[in-house]
Amino acid sequence: MSIEAIKHLFITGDKIFLSHSEVHEAREDTLLLADAIQTEPTDVVLEIGVGLGVAAVFIGQKVKEFYGVDINKNAVMSTIVNGYLNDVDFKDNIFVGDCYEPFSNKKFDIIYSNPPQLPTPQSKERNNWIGWANNGGNLGRDVIDKIINDVDKHLNPGGSLYLMHFEICNLETTVKVLEDKQLKVEIVNSIENQLGKLSFERIDHITNCACDMLKKDGDNYYHKIFIIKATKVA
Repeated sequence: MSIEAIKHLFITGDKIFLSHSEVHEAREDTLLLADAIQTEPTDVVLEIGVGLGVAAVFIGQKVKEFYGVDINKNAVMSTIVNGYLNDVDFKDNIFVGDCYEPFSNKKFDIIYSNPPQLPTPQSKERNNWIGWANNGGNLGRDVIDKIINDVDKHLNPGGSLYLMHFEICNLETTVKVLEDKQLKVEIVNSIENQLGKLSFERIDHITNCACDMLKKDGDNYYHKIFIIKATKVA
């Protein structure tokens, strides 16, 4: 990671991280997801969309094998560097790729993700790394669907998917798809979250998609975020 690419340094708990100018910032929901994941020392884990590697560091230090993937090469590099800074050796296990691409026949005990899921019409897409880290397609489900459609093929019996999911992206559809694959689905946590800067560029589209799921307070909009756990019955 070049000095010019470093945006700033931040500390959470006893961990230290470098933030890359072309990688989406870790926020409260990242730590919420990491806290919700129940691991065993023997687990083999995959994170889809590693970002800066914040969740990867917290989870990777507790399990047998950790793998990660991100379409952004800067995120892959950031995760490896931030692992090094926190004494977590990711070796050659972090890949540039799209969802399960680098793992055609591999199975995991835990798969987790906080995917891009901001409802984004084509006219509002941002063609840069920060934009792609948020763009979820017209209904916000493009990456969600990639993850859930093939998750059963990559989970060991008894393994679980942990997925951060916006209510505005049709949570009911996700639950149905997972249950149709014979996964047991539960909601393990939720928060109310303020829509960010990129959301306001497409607020008309978001309100058209899910106006009844938004709460307006002054100039700010709030929505619910859920963490769902889907377990493959052994």
